[in-house]
Amino acid sequence: MRLSIFYGILLVFGAAVHAEPSLPVDEATPAPATTEAVEAEVGAVPVANQILTLRQAQEAALAGNPTLAAVGTRVEQARQRMVQAASAYLPQLSANYRRSSTELSDSTVDAIRRGAAGSILQSAAGAIFDSSGAPPVITYGQAAFGIYSGIGVYRGADEDIDTYGASLDAGFLLFDGFARSYTLKAARAGRDEAEAGQRDAQRLLLNGIAQTYYGVQLALENAGIAQADEDFNRRLLTDARAAREAGLGSLSSVLNFEVALRAAQSNLLSAREAVDNARIALAALMGLPHAYLPDTIVTEPLGDETPELMAQPEVDELLAKAEELRPDVERARRAVDRGYALAGRERGAMLPRVSAFASRAAEIQDSSSIDSDDYATTVGVQVSYDLFTGGRNWSRHKEARLAARQSEFELDQAELDAAAEVRQAWVSLREAREQLVLQRTTEEFVRKNRDLVEQEYRAGQESLTRLTQAQRDLVAAQARLALARVGLHLAWQELYAATGENIAQFGE
Repeated sequence: MRLSIFYGILLVFGAAVHAEPSLPVDEATPAPATTEAVEAEVGAVPVANQILTLRQAQEAALAGNPTLAAVGTRVEQARQRMVQAASAYLPQLSANYRRSSTELSDSTVDAIRRGAAGSILQSAAGAIFDSSGAPPVITYGQAAFGIYSGIGVYRGADEDIDTYGASLDAGFLLFDGFARSYTLKAARAGRDEAEAGQRDAQRLLLNGIAQTYYGVQLALENAGIAQADEDFNRRLLTDARAAREAGLGSLSSVLNFEVALRAAQSNLLSAREAVDNARIALAALMGLPHAYLPDTIVTEPLGDETPELMAQPEVDELLAKAEELRPDVERARRAVDRGYALAGRERGAMLPRVSAFASRAAEIQDSSSIDSDDYATTVGVQVSYDLFTGGRNWSRHKEARLAARQSEFELDQAELDAAAEVRQAWVSLREAREQLVLQRTTEEFVRKNRDLVEQEYRAGQESLTRLTQAQRDLVAAQARLALARVGLHLAWQELYAATGENIAQFGE
């Protein structure tokens, strides 16, 4: 893949020319009130420039990026679902208390009173004679009690009845066709899937931090080129003015360098804006308050290329690393496990369910005082089995198996995508190395040519137009070299992200 992919990423930051890391920023810009908090976030000391390494920026992003924090809450949700699934293996115990008030109908109250009146009359008559005229069938004491009770019922026949109840219920699932076992497996796989998703989000964030970090470096390099271009044209303008005052130069030469100087100053302003925008983007990804990176915190200078940077790894080794380390591939594997676990849970719905239960309950009327004599105890075992559900259970099992099969295809695609990304990153790294060698050689030739043209111009042997064009060529060559230097680092970061090595470097 050509380096144009990386060029497009870097040009987002508005980098048009080359910069030195020591470029001063606009000191007139007021710092937000949270400067101290931001500096503490990245370990900065405000009394001097603090170097912010790529590793430090990535660590700050892992700790402070809000999007990543949101992903972390999803992981915790998945862990809680696993706890919920495991609870099915424990007894379930519940306590209940109930108070109810029932308003009886008028006909019901009348019926109770009629029954009470009949009981009074029956008790009174029974103490005098029976139906055959024989001596009384009940004693006078019994009659008096019956009459008294009947009167009490008659008078107490209220329209409202208060009922009080309390119970303690326990249940334990003995067998459910292994559904709870598969539910727990699915929850555990879901947790692993969420954790792999979190690590994949971290992998992408780390790569984004690297892209933005080197975007800052490129913007600084481009600003340095703009500053050098301004210095060059300012020096020639000073010489042209002196020559004209001495009667040895022309006004057109002075005006030419005036225009060139202002063009360089315009490029420098644009480059400084690109630096500021790149720093804002970096601070936002790091999760710093108000997306502000203090001026006392600067990125590392873009160093020279080392033999390690110029090396080209074996693609087969990279593919093996990606298969082992890529979190998105691991997430796809866990999705397959979860899918088949859910299919097993649905199969359990087609088997009998056996559970044991026990209850101790009491229910009384017109009194809220419940003592131990009011309780009844119930124990038992329940077996349930769906004889016919219209094919619903079987259809759910088949649907779950098809979903698991779909996850297998998605795993195959994830592995293919990972392999493709590794190979593309490998090709980009190879091209970045070649591009850097080419641009460095080109910059050396263009610089030598500009220096020779400048000498010849000062000696009156070369035209002003030729010198201006040579300077433009040098600025363009330096910008391409800066892009190639940063592009090499970006190619390595893309490769680290493609294999999953960038997140593996940070451990769990």
